[in-house]
Order: sequence, then C-alpha cells, then structure tokens
Amino acid sequence: MGDEGPSRRSDYTLARISAALALVGVVVFMGLGDVLRADYKPDPIIVTSILGAAAAMLGVEIIDFLSRQRK
Repeated sequence: MGDEGPSRRSDYTLARISAALALVGVVVFMGLGDVLRADYKPDPIIVTSILGAAAAMLGVEIIDFLSRQRK
C-alpha cells in the first residue's frame, strides 16, 4: 500500500522481538509456577501455542534479516 522505509521496518522489528521475548517470559513464569506449586500444572497445548507464536514472530525477523543480507 505505502512505501515502508527502514524506520517503519525497524518499528515492527522492535515490536515483534519484544513480543516474542514477553511470550517466552510467560512460558518461563508458567514453568516456575509448576516448580513452586504442587497443585499447578501448565497445559502443554497452551505452552506449545505460546512458544509457537514466539517462534513465528522471530521467524519473520530471521526471514527479513536474510532477505536484507541478499540485497
């Protein structure tokens, strides 16, 4: 639609990386809850979904990085 310059691309980059790190932090927090409380067990489907979303966001950044290296 519009021309995405380098500054606009870097805004999305920072947002995606920050969101992916936040999601990984959520999984770590859930894992700590499992260790600290005997009656808590995180659902493996939810943990896998959260990690998949984080991997997808970081995957977009890897593809963007590789495409910039080819230019």
